[in-house]
Amino acid sequence: RRNFTCRQDVLLSNMKYFEAYLNGVSTEDEVDISVHCDIAVFEWLAQYMEDERKSECLDANSVVSILISSEFLQMQTLVEECLKFMAVNLNKVLRLPIDLGCLSGDVVRRLAARFSDEELDLVKDKRCRLQGRLFAHKLQDLLGEDAHTLYRCVNCRGLFTARQQELLTCPEAALLVDFHGGVCAQHVPDMEWDVGSYVQHCHETLRMSWREVYWRLWGRVQTLHCRVCGEHFSGAALQDCTHH
Repeated sequence: RRNFTCRQDVLLSNMKYFEAYLNGVSTEDEVDISVHCDIAVFEWLAQYMEDERKSECLDANSVVSILISSEFLQMQTLVEECLKFMAVNLNKVLRLPIDLGCLSGDVVRRLAARFSDEELDLVKDKRCRLQGRLFAHKLQDLLGEDAHTLYRCVNCRGLFTARQQELLTCPEAALLVDFHGGVCAQHVPDMEWDVGSYVQHCHETLRMSWREVYWRLWGRVQTLHCRVCGEHFSGAALQDCTHH
């Protein structure tokens, strides 16, 4: 146990968590508040409240503990500083025996947004302590875009987007003649199919990592055009034609 003293205005401007406890309390009053937090971490936070340049002293050993505590105490500026540091130094953090399971879903989502797909793919996380969660959030964002809504064809059981339905040819569909006299064979969506169940099947049944699931579906929503054979195709079908 250790006592810390702080001006009420400084406390409330930095730690929004205490607003509910100090609502209506005069700035002239002395108030005792008990906080269950690692003493070294809270001392660091107290120093930060006095001088925000303290964030320049963040390091791989302390950033996770400070991030968790600052999120709980609603220190949004410091949370952003911690996320910025982790995005640049994630490989260093992952080499340390730190429990990363305590990071909240919101923090992981915001951290994932700081990485491009290629940058996240280069993260070295042999035990998949965090990279998988980051890819899971990226997958959620990817499939959340209207242009990336996926359907499964009732004929060939392939996956496609609404745009790909217009451009791609289904190998199992019946041939039709369009208004311009051209022959086409479109994918037909299976209305019983659910992309969420498919993602769960890939991860849990097929034992695919979130990284593998992400890249599989990323390839499915990419639409490319082959200059040699003249056909459009999804990124997942890149190896299906010798000309692509």
